[in-house]
Amino acid sequence: MKRFGYPSLRHTTLLYLTDMVRKKSIIRIVALFGICSTAVCTEAQQGLQSQLFQGDATLNAAAVSDQAHITPGARGPHVQKIQTALVRLGAAIDTTELLERFYGPSTANAVLYFKQQRDIINRSFQTQADNIVGKMTIARLDSEMQEYEKPSPPSPLIVPPPPPQPPVNPNPPDPRPEWERGIWSPDKKFIGPGLAPPSIGCSRKWYCNPKTQMIIGGDERIEATPPEVIGGQCLAGTGPIKSCNECLTPPPQTQCVFRIIKK
Repeated sequence: MKRFGYPSLRHTTLLYLTDMVRKKSIIRIVALFGICSTAVCTEAQQGLQSQLFQGDATLNAAAVSDQAHITPGARGPHVQKIQTALVRLGAAIDTTELLERFYGPSTANAVLYFKQQRDIINRSFQTQADNIVGKMTIARLDSEMQEYEKPSPPSPLIVPPPPPQPPVNPNPPDPRPEWERGIWSPDKKFIGPGLAPPSIGCSRKWYCNPKTQMIIGGDERIEATPPEVIGGQCLAGTGPIKSCNECLTPPPQTQCVFRIIKK
């Protein structure tokens, strides 16, 4: 006996999936049905837009699925990316948790403080912020990382005051050239946690260099803003857990200027 007016469950599901594919809702299909072919996963990983989070399937899943939220006790590269974002935004996270890529107590506290400061609360069932990275949290982190990754506009050039003028010389030397804006460049080497204070984790020296390669004569030298040592956080990077293969340090906030003078 035929049934009229009521499509089968299989037919209804097929129509729903077809409509979602037509609307390019690939991430939602993965979240609802667990489909993860290579082609689908590749497109699902295009959800988050910041350079830090882009292409991470675990974080993209957390952005669309309640079951994929990142909770305390988690480990892995996706946890390291969340920690990196929080550190860039000013959070202090235990060095051991950073090295182990572990969502421990200090990471959980950093997430809670981040959410409290931005009033990230799901008011349908919450009255206060928690320490879980869910849809709203990962979306806000991704948005702030996009702003963080934008190149900052150049700050006004602050030129040091000129040195006191010597007495008038009947045969004055050539005038010293004007100061030019330079760029801070980090030293490839850094001081690991074994030599830096525990509260810092690691440190790196930054040098003031010309923005472009310059050729100077044998009787000339570059006079520049003195180098600065900046403290940062140890990260394992692509190395083994509990290693310090990367040192995340921001560039100095001071001005960087140089000029070419006679020796």
